[in-house]
Amino acid sequence: MLRVTPRVRDAAAHPARFRADIEGMRAIAVVFVLLYHAALGPFGGGYVGVDVFFVVSGFLITGVLLRDFGDGARSLPGFWARRARRLLPASVLVIMATIVAGRFVLDPLAQRSLARDAVAAGAFVVNIVFARRASDYFTSQLAPSPLLHFWSLAVEEQFYLVWPLLLLAFRRLRRRRTAVLLTAIGALWVASFVASILVTKHHGPWAFYLLPTRAWELLSGAAVAIVGHRVATGIPSACRAALGWVGVGAVCSAALLLGERPDFPGWIALWPVAGTVAMVLGGMGATSHGPQRLLSSPPLVWIGRRSYGIYLWHWPALVLLAAAAGPLVAWQRCLVLCGSVVIAALTYRALENPVRHSPWLALRPRRGLILGAGLIAFALATAAVSIGIPQRLDSGRIAAPAAIVVPKTRTSTAASPATTAPQITSPVTTSAPVPSSATPGFSPDPSTSPTVTATTVSSPAEDAIATVADIVAANDVALAQSVLIHDVPANLRPTLSAAAADKPSIYRDGCMLSDGQSTPEPCVYGDPAWATDVVLFGDSHAAQWFPALQQIAEAHHWRLEVLTKKG
Repeated sequence: MLRVTPRVRDAAAHPARFRADIEGMRAIAVVFVLLYHAALGPFGGGYVGVDVFFVVSGFLITGVLLRDFGDGARSLPGFWARRARRLLPASVLVIMATIVAGRFVLDPLAQRSLARDAVAAGAFVVNIVFARRASDYFTSQLAPSPLLHFWSLAVEEQFYLVWPLLLLAFRRLRRRRTAVLLTAIGALWVASFVASILVTKHHGPWAFYLLPTRAWELLSGAAVAIVGHRVATGIPSACRAALGWVGVGAVCSAALLLGERPDFPGWIALWPVAGTVAMVLGGMGATSHGPQRLLSSPPLVWIGRRSYGIYLWHWPALVLLAAAAGPLVAWQRCLVLCGSVVIAALTYRALENPVRHSPWLALRPRRGLILGAGLIAFALATAAVSIGIPQRLDSGRIAAPAAIVVPKTRTSTAASPATTAPQITSPVTTSAPVPSSATPGFSPDPSTSPTVTATTVSSPAEDAIATVADIVAANDVALAQSVLIHDVPANLRPTLSAAAADKPSIYRDGCMLSDGQSTPEPCVYGDPAWATDVVLFGDSHAAQWFPALQQIAEAHHWRLEVLTKKG
């Protein structure tokens, strides 16, 4: 009796005929993404490489599932175990390496954010985190996360959890199975594509990052896996070859011509998705003049096999090195990409392949699932430790309050010299730190701290508050000393960690409209019945003046109406 070895049994779930041109497609996709992220060359649309990955993933995974489902639901643990062995070892390694490296090169606030991103990445929901973050005007202005690229992995992993269950349900049908399955795929495709168009128009970040608006790309590959061979066999060889070349041209032209677009994905994503479908269809069956020979070339196949690791390593390397050394010039970014390829090759040889093809792990799906769960738990624990042991944000020392010089300028020129003599009034103090002679910016005892006397120039004549230039000139010495302060005082209010959330109350009151909102809510402060009506109109730059205007409106019983919108 022939004994099926674990390696053979595991390999049986993979496509019967290895397609080297698929690896070439992956290579093109990852090269475009790398060049786009590193801002090298005219590849402003290189992000379409992710769309190529989505279509290819949908094609390959659906083909694997259709072959697996001969055993029914019993094949699901094996599928998920293989996905865990394929994806998690490298991704968890990158997450942990990024957290460790971030402790050395990122500021404490960025470290906290990175740790939270690591938790979301380990739980396969980081795409939702980045969608929410990109939708917020303030957080979207922050430096990019070293784990930002994990959003696409989260989309695929969510697809891997849901799609096998739906596919299995349709596979249990006894009659017209293929027709019903294609109808279901078509309905889901249309729903996802329409959602992508509508959500892109009103809430672009959500359309970009979430599975429901990206599922149609993966389903495009799934449809090709189901009926692709039947369609391809009805196309003459020369036409298939032309179709393949058209697909290559479509993907390359999208990478070159699209550039940064706020209306992506939407309908524009049809461009690279249709091109990838054309490449996959064009490679089915023997063609003598198609792009298969190019896509199957050894260099592209080599890159394609390691594209997953290359994708994982390149982005944290770019972000962390820029955080440590400042903005990278072109040749430095090239070196970073080359180094990422080297690290990915080592990871592929030492980690990815041994785990993926381990006979012991392949023998029982439970072992692969336990390995995956353990890796996820380890990544989450590492991130939790990083969150639980934060670095201190302030120096622990108290800064003395400073006195600010507030001059007044006389507006009347007719006053006599006797009435224009300056008079010294009481100091006006603020909470800004003033350097001491011992430690720049700090004083052990605020009562003994040096202060700058605040003076005002007044006269019996009509006075006017000095201009900003006058105030700056009067406080020039204090301003010059303040740049010597390098440590954050412990008595800073609000604290540095709370500063990001220290927003005017109009944000909590719903008076700051978000993307897609154009009808303002009735937001009136002060005295609604007073005749004097003041309107605060603008974006976040206008909103920062609200606390002061609110105090003035309440003091003078004015009616203050707020009309503000983000961005």
